Amino acid sequence: MLLMAVTAEQLAGFKAGEETLERLAAVGAWAGLVFLALTGLDAATAMLGNMTADTAALALLYGNSPFAVVSWFALFSGTLSTGLLLVPSLRRSFIAAASLGSLLALSVWLQSGLTLILAGQLKDASAAAGYAPAVPELLLTAGIWAGAVLLMTVLLKITASAQLEREGL
Repeated sequence: MLLMAVTAEQLAGFKAGEETLERLAAVGAWAGLVFLALTGLDAATAMLGNMTADTAALALLYGNSPFAVVSWFALFSGTLSTGLLLVPSLRRSFIAAASLGSLLALSVWLQSGLTLILAGQLKDASAAAGYAPAVPELLLTAGIWAGAVLLMTVLLKITASAQLEREGL
């Protein structure tokens, strides 16, 4: 929502206001904390519960595989952007909040996409080595993200038209 408000302000002249942008950045920081906590809990549950399929998925995502670089980048960038969004002076900066929000959104997108597509398809540890997502899996994921973008666009359009009506334009 932060990214959409910033984009709408830059492209369409929609004025969200500094307080709104700061609150959206704070919500983004809290969402980042929840995301990181759930990622950590997922890993801890897989390892402590001795679940072989989940442990194989973690090995695929964070071990010696081509996907590890993207997974570690997503985890590092999510941690960095969340930590910096917790700093009030950075949340108040229009450019910093938009940049950190973008980095956090990219991190969540990469992490969730890899987890849902790649690791979610593993049935046992032996399948981890040669797995590559099929076209239907990629299309399903793209459809889910497209639906989310469509929903956010509709909500932003409703908000912008309500604000314009309130201002009498």
